[in-house]
Amino acid sequence: MASPTRAIRGLYGRPEGPTVAYPAVVTAIEIVPRGPFSLAAARDFAGGFPAGIGGGGVGAGSITLAFPVEGRDASAAIELWQDGDGVVRGRTDAPTDLLEPATRQAARSLSLDHDGTAWPAVGERDPIVGRLQHEHDYLRPVCFYSAYEAVTSTRPTRP
Repeated sequence: MASPTRAIRGLYGRPEGPTVAYPAVVTAIEIVPRGPFSLAAARDFAGGFPAGIGGGGVGAGSITLAFPVEGRDASAAIELWQDGDGVVRGRTDAPTDLLEPATRQAARSLSLDHDGTAWPAVGERDPIVGRLQHEHDYLRPVCFYSAYEAVTSTRPTRP
């Protein structure tokens, strides 16, 4: 009879031999916001969600996003921070074939996939919106990574 460890490894398709660690290649990424954007505001907003939705931070001013990459059978993790010039920079250990779709998905989850240059003009036309924009540092919508993430992150309630 096989040992419980061997049986469990076989059940989950893990190799029988020793585990081998491969060094991860960390790639720098850059997202240039079009219009005002505050990663700190997005991070503070996302911090109110359970772990896995808003992510956490590795550094004091960063947000770490971990999510399944849409259309792929793989996940990615990206740490992002915003430099003084407004550019959102980051790093990921996602493989080369996931780099572009993962970066695009991370940008979309922070609403950086759209041009926000006209957003301040909305606040100029509507003083209530303008006041809220200033109070919340031009917060853009912080979205789930995918429809799947939205569904699995909600808790059903009974009437």
